[in-house]
Amino acid sequence: MKKHIIILFLFFVNLMVNAQEEVSIQEEAIALENAMYSNSYVVILETSNDYFALRKKMFNLSKELNIEIDTMDRGFDRKEKIISLPENYEDIIYAGFYYPRRFNSETLSLEYLNYYKDDSKFLEGPMALVTMITSDKKEAEERLKSIKMYEKKAFILQARIYIACMH
Repeated sequence: MKKHIIILFLFFVNLMVNAQEEVSIQEEAIALENAMYSNSYVVILETSNDYFALRKKMFNLSKELNIEIDTMDRGFDRKEKIISLPENYEDIIYAGFYYPRRFNSETLSLEYLNYYKDDSKFLEGPMALVTMITSDKKEAEERLKSIKMYEKKAFILQARIYIACMH
C-alpha cells in the first residue's frame, strides 16, 4: 500500500512540475511578444488615397506648425502606386518597398493607415499624414489639441506597433 501511495504522490508531483514549466513557458512567450510590440498612440492629421494631396498638405503644415518632415528616404512609386524606398536603396531587402515609421517620433510623414490598425493588408488602404507616434497618451492628446485649430479632421489612433527587427 505504501508503494502505491508513494507512486501516486510522485505522479502528482511530476504533474505539478510539468504544469509549472508550462506556465513558465507561456509567461516567457507573452513577455517576448510584449517586447516585440509597442503600445503607441499615433496622431493623424488627415487620411486620403491621394498621395500628392497629402504630401502638399504635409509641406504646408510643416511651415505653418513648424514641424519637421521626415520621409525616411521614401517617395511615391508611380508605377507600383505605393509609398516606397528607392529601388537603389542601400538596404536591398527594403529597396522598392514600403518601410513603416515604427518608433516614437514627432515629425510629419506619410504612412499607410492600416499599418497602425493591425491589418495585414496595409498597402491596400488609405494613406495617413502622421504627426506623432508616442507611447504617452497625454503627449498624444496635447499634440492633437495643438493641431486641431489647423486640421479639424485630426485624430488619435491607438496602435500596437511591431518594433522588433524587420530583417
